[in-house]
Amino acid sequence: MRSRLVLLVVAAVPSAARAQDSPPPAPVTANQTVVLETALPESSEPLLGLDLMVGQMSGIRPSLAVHRSARAALVVEGFYGGLLTKLGQSEGAGAGVRWNVSRGGRDQVTLGPGVDVLFNFRDGAATFLAPTVDLSWRRDFGERVGWTLGINAGIGVGLGGNRDNDGGTAAGRVTPLISVFGGLRF
Repeated sequence: MRSRLVLLVVAAVPSAARAQDSPPPAPVTANQTVVLETALPESSEPLLGLDLMVGQMSGIRPSLAVHRSARAALVVEGFYGGLLTKLGQSEGAGAGVRWNVSRGGRDQVTLGPGVDVLFNFRDGAATFLAPTVDLSWRRDFGERVGWTLGINAGIGVGLGGNRDNDGGTAAGRVTPLISVFGGLRF
């Protein structure tokens, strides 16, 4: 027991002597800023898109990515064109969101579930919610440009307005939605 105490004292004395010889630490100021540089992963997902759609939704569909990761993007999209559904067949417009998930390199398969709110301008002015899924193939040229071909399928669920064929309410009615599309991605 006594040898352990002596060993402890012998080990502590030199370090205490060194502590007295060292200069005091520099004073710390309150206005110090720490900057950390981190590289964010480069996204291969496009920022902008423009599709030409043909089918029950026939028109143009622009899109803008609001969040992108290496293989996925959350996009806000619009629609303008003809809505040829059971709820109404007229000019219409809409907007929504879509989560695009891609797999592959230069040739990519993309799966994009989304939901839109669409409005018929005439023929009963039906308003409907449209949960749909895109399945597409994208070919990239260079770092930021590519073109895509795909199919958009889902259902439209009436929220309000009237149906054009019998004047009944569109609320609660269901219509199929299917279109093919092609477009550019930037």
